[in-house]
Amino acid sequence: MTQNRIAYMPNVGTKQTAKFASADYNFPNDHPVDFYIFPSSFAEDVTFDGKPDFISAINVYQDDQLKQINFRKSAWLYENTGTSAKPAITFRKENFLQDEMVDLGANATTALADIDGDGDLDLLVGYAGVRSDQGYRGGIALFRNTGTPQKAHFVLETEDYLGLAAQIQSKENLLITEVKIFVTDLTGDGIPDLGFTAETFVSSMIRYIPNKGSRNAAFQLNSADLTSLPLPDGYYFGAVPVYQDVNRDGKIDVLLGTYYGSIQYHRNIGTNTQPVYQVETKTYGGLQENYLNRGFSITSADVNGDERPDLLATYSNGSMSVFNDFLNQSELKADTSAITGSIAGITSLRLSGPASIAAGDLDNDGLPDLIAGTATGGLRFLKNKSEKLKPTPNTGSEMVKIYPNPINPYEQQLVIETDAEAQVQAYSMLGQWLGQATRVTAQRYTLDLKGLPTGMYLIEIQTATRGKFTRKVVVR
Repeated sequence: MTQNRIAYMPNVGTKQTAKFASADYNFPNDHPVDFYIFPSSFAEDVTFDGKPDFISAINVYQDDQLKQINFRKSAWLYENTGTSAKPAITFRKENFLQDEMVDLGANATTALADIDGDGDLDLLVGYAGVRSDQGYRGGIALFRNTGTPQKAHFVLETEDYLGLAAQIQSKENLLITEVKIFVTDLTGDGIPDLGFTAETFVSSMIRYIPNKGSRNAAFQLNSADLTSLPLPDGYYFGAVPVYQDVNRDGKIDVLLGTYYGSIQYHRNIGTNTQPVYQVETKTYGGLQENYLNRGFSITSADVNGDERPDLLATYSNGSMSVFNDFLNQSELKADTSAITGSIAGITSLRLSGPASIAAGDLDNDGLPDLIAGTATGGLRFLKNKSEKLKPTPNTGSEMVKIYPNPINPYEQQLVIETDAEAQVQAYSMLGQWLGQATRVTAQRYTLDLKGLPTGMYLIEIQTATRGKFTRKVVVR
């Protein structure tokens, strides 16, 4: 082996006394191995004809600073078309096995959203980058869901959704890399927007496009509306912020998983359209830094059906933890750190970490499944087999009336009556903020639910004396 080639040195001696008199540095001749960094080689029968084939692959797990490695085509297959005694090496492909799976190179991040408004979830995947005539550039891939709400089927439509990477390169002369995708409400209107983080040779960036569509309809995104968001203090390379109204004041805050395993809480002291983030704590939920298990990716979703958002965290060793009902806990304690699988009796399956997690119900069973984007550029599907919990029971003696329930929002507004002044807000079953109630009196509030599809929603009521509790509402 040389720096980027495989050298073939025929033995002109014997088995007992080997003798090498020449070397062919362009082996195999019809398509010589040529990797930017020290290649590896293997003899293995992968065509299952009883004869050993030849495979060459990269010998590193991450790219160098020049980004010369194409991780999408990093396993070259040469079929043995001769015999075991006298092999004849014939080149077949540069993407052995990779052509049978999703492989976007490196550092895939995922988000699920009904982009086209057809009632099922589409898949967006950010990726580190791939080298082309344009240079080394990342982007956002769109996998359109051509299946049904009961059975998802994703088909790759584009690797540069909305032409965002090309637009930034053309207008700003910047090549974006390490693109991390997220879909969440960033403007406080209850409608999910499209956002991403990325790296350039200048600095890190966080951008988003406001969704000008209506609730639960097709996204209306215009790349000309691309807007910058401020970088939270302590933001580090590769972090994916979680944008959520943590303190329930109607403004979108930021939770940031750090490289060393803690979570920073950045409170929005500005507005949703002009956010200003102030560090509230660097150890949210009491989670301390863990130098033995670095790397941290977090996402928010209700994974057990109790109608309260949970926090999912993945770590550099590939493990995942779930923190149940995290917004109502003063101290976060993991419910589990294991991912179970049935492969050869494995009971603790590790993800390629720290994996990015997207949550969404892909089989219409009422529980969100997970799609994990891996550090190696692939995707893993995790079926949610949790026992679906009943909504968390209320505590205390709070008095609240919500009517009509069920409701036709085009005929009536939802009325909430309480025994004390309250903050009343609506959320989806996945914890997405949908809006805040209008105060009629100190004990009476109304909510306009027009535009929401039929289904179940959460009404959260918070009072100074009785704390926070939820009620379910059915929209017909």
